[in-house]
Amino acid sequence: MSVCSRILLTIGFTLVLSGAVLAAPLEELGDEGVNQCTIDFDTICPDTSPACNTKARGGSGCVVDGLPFCYDSGMFSYRINAGDKAEFVVRLPVDEIEVFFAQAGAGAGGRMAFFDENGLQVGAPITTNGICADLMPATQIVTFETPVKRVRVRAIDTDVYVDSLTLTRN
Repeated sequence: MSVCSRILLTIGFTLVLSGAVLAAPLEELGDEGVNQCTIDFDTICPDTSPACNTKARGGSGCVVDGLPFCYDSGMFSYRINAGDKAEFVVRLPVDEIEVFFAQAGAGAGGRMAFFDENGLQVGAPITTNGICADLMPATQIVTFETPVKRVRVRAIDTDVYVDSLTLTRN
């Protein structure tokens, strides 16, 4: 692979390994320690180009809505409109996910469910943990005994936002 191709593959990937911040795709990491990669949705959007070896489908994609608390990092987040669905497919299964997952307005918000490589649901789904119109909700962390390959998001009756999606493989 050429140097230019390798650089293009690593743009937008943030890896935290042993306290050092590096730019690298998740699958090229060694087996030492914890492998972690964060999709911030600002540098690269996984619906147009894979980020952290994750491809997104559905939803409205990476957007700037002018709602300052609906973004955990930068100005972009991944929006799923009310009644719509999105899916994040991880090429190499992960053991932990940390995510900013908020809703724009009142109502049932959204639901995020996790699936293994056989399509079986892993663990319990999480729901949006706050309305981001007035206050920034905290991120949520979910750890899995069975590695996760797919993350499915459903916006029930209001738009939902996904940001700072951190994937960890132990």
